Amino acid sequence: RLIAAPSSARTKPTSRLPEAAALEAPSMRKVAGTANFSPAGPKRTAAPFKWTGRIEAGKTLEVRGINGPMRATAATGSEVELVAIRSGRRNDPESVKIEVIAHAGGVTVCAVYPSKDDARPNECKPGGGRMNVRNNDVNVEFELRIPKDVNFEGRTVNGGIQADIEGRAALSTVNGRIEVTAGTLTEATTVNGSIR
Repeated sequence: RLIAAPSSARTKPTSRLPEAAALEAPSMRKVAGTANFSPAGPKRTAAPFKWTGRIEAGKTLEVRGINGPMRATAATGSEVELVAIRSGRRNDPESVKIEVIAHAGGVTVCAVYPSKDDARPNECKPGGGRMNVRNNDVNVEFELRIPKDVNFEGRTVNGGIQADIEGRAALSTVNGRIEVTAGTLTEATTVNGSIR
């Protein structure tokens, strides 16, 4: 929530731009004017990962990410449809693997980033697993279509979650907004963001 300062404490805009422009280094002016400049290089995108499958009524589709948003909508049929788009500048998007694990409670899908510690690799497990990620800019965007009788659990760290589904939803992010419409909402948590 933004709180405006009292009018007596506000600063008045000034048009003294020539002074500020004189402080700018010539090389920075050139870089700032370059289209699509990124110190880490151009954005690279891996081939989309696609998965379609049936999940038994009352069971759960759990999706676990680190960097990137999730968008879930109601499916028109009886199958779950998932598309994951991986992109990055510094790091190779292909280095992030999408794992799908079927289990008694449903299906768990994870974006598994490479681990910095070879002795302790990251892993995808229902309800958790090991995910230690440092300095990796790969973004994974999940697009999901979920049948009305399948529950959805979406978990990410850096990204918002949008869900408009008919089943039960449990959603969690650290840095991002949550927008949800669901048959039943069991959880919606964020640290830095809003919930609607």
